[in-house]
Formats: sequence, C-alpha cells, structure tokens
Amino acid sequence: MKKWFIGILIFLLLFSFGCPEEKPESPWLEPDESFLLYDSFEGKFKLKYPSDWSIEGTSSQAGIVFRAPDKDSKIIVKSITLFEVYSSITIEEYNEIVVSDLSKNPEIKKIDSKETTLNEEPAIRLIYVIESEEKNTEVLAVLMIKNERVYSIEFIALKEEFKSNLENAAKIIGSFETAYLR
Repeated sequence: MKKWFIGILIFLLLFSFGCPEEKPESPWLEPDESFLLYDSFEGKFKLKYPSDWSIEGTSSQAGIVFRAPDKDSKIIVKSITLFEVYSSITIEEYNEIVVSDLSKNPEIKKIDSKETTLNEEPAIRLIYVIESEEKNTEVLAVLMIKNERVYSIEFIALKEEFKSNLENAAKIIGSFETAYLR
C-alpha cells in the first residue's frame, strides 16, 4: 500500500510541476589551447579559431570569415540586429523562414534541420548541400537568437573537404559566446 501511495505521489508531482524539459544535445567540441581568441565588439560575440586559419572582413553584419589553410573551407559568422517587426520571433519561426527560403533555390539539396544548443541557448542546426555545375558545397549552419540579434555561424566547404575540416568547425562553433554587456 505504501509503494502504491508513493507512486501516485510521484506521478502527481511530475504532472503538477511539469516534466523536466529535455534540452537538445550539443554536438560542439572544446577548442584546443592553440586556438586564438576573436572578440567582436560590434557583433557582440567572441569565439576561438585555429591559429593557422586567417580572418577576412571586419563587419559582423556582412560576415566575418575565418578561412582554413586549404582556402576552400571557411566559417562565416554574422550578427544581425532584428528589426522591430521581428523582435519577438522565436528560433523555430526563424528556422521556418530560413528553410523556406533555402528550399526555393534549385541548387540547394538535402536540407536537414535539427534543434541544438549554442552557448547553452536554444539554436537550430541546418545542414544542406549546394550543387552547381562547377562544384558541390556542403554547409553546416547554426542559428541562434539572443538579445534581439540573430547569430548565424556557417561552416562552408567543398563536399570532399567537409569531413576533414568538420572537427575544427565544431570546435570553433563550440567556443562561440554571445555578448556580454559592455
């Protein structure tokens, strides 16, 4: 009788307070000690990148490019302020817009979208392939909304180079931190 009562009590407690929400698993890796720190005051983020990668661009709105030594693989980080119209948009709603836009491009194939986390915040991970006559490119994009900003991190590589640079991309993405108040 006592076990039955305890079972009912646990059941009632779980449904009274709600079941704990399961967070999506984060596939990102910790960067190596040799990674360098990039700090974007304008874009309100920082991340670490391999010391043998180069940086191109200075505007986080247009995209800061971290280029691998092979020159065909790169990570583009953008930080875009949401317009007032979109200031209350959720990451899921933003994902629907992005996937819809990507689906309209006939060169983009195999769009896979999955919930994840980035810097312990809800995020979306997209993987897709861009097939053109000249080359096939694979893209891993991570999208996050925080403090009325969209953070977009895209790892772009030739399809045949994608897997060989994926570990460094996962470390760069894993090191990403959003704005701290200044």
